[in-house]
Amino acid sequence: LMEILALNGGLLVLHSSICTVLISSGHPDQVTKANGLYVVILLMMFGLLVPHFGLSGAAFAALGTSILSTPFYLFQVRRLVGVPIYGFLRALARPLVAALVMSGLVRWIVPEWSPVMNMATSIGWLTVEIALGIAIYSGTVALLWLAARRPVGAERVILKRAQQRFLRGAIRPASTRS
Repeated sequence: LMEILALNGGLLVLHSSICTVLISSGHPDQVTKANGLYVVILLMMFGLLVPHFGLSGAAFAALGTSILSTPFYLFQVRRLVGVPIYGFLRALARPLVAALVMSGLVRWIVPEWSPVMNMATSIGWLTVEIALGIAIYSGTVALLWLAARRPVGAERVILKRAQQRFLRGAIRPASTRS
């Protein structure tokens, strides 16, 4: 259930980014239309899936609605702002692949939670999952960025900032370090 909602959350981040672009470029009415379409589809999907599948049906309805409405959001930003759909999709490629790799590997490595696990065991595995998730996601994004020949983007900005902070810390006199 949580994995379905996590995938849905990723699509909602895309929708939100597009809505921000549309609002900032003077098209808030189009955001209202896109979100209205989303709600109509969601209510229909709820009506179809929730009675038969309960909470899982609700999660799949949310994910299905996001999948079905994404082309409309992409069309709006292309038509009104001139941002090519490929540009949005290209920006999402590395994070999306990294999220899928992370999800798959963490699920494969870490045992599934069981009601027989005590609190300490549950917290321990959760900590392992978080650490693995961070390492796998970051490593996958970095490898994909290197494979793409280090294009200008978020990765380059993050590395530049980290390098500046490291150099600033390494250059400071020993008496000012804490």
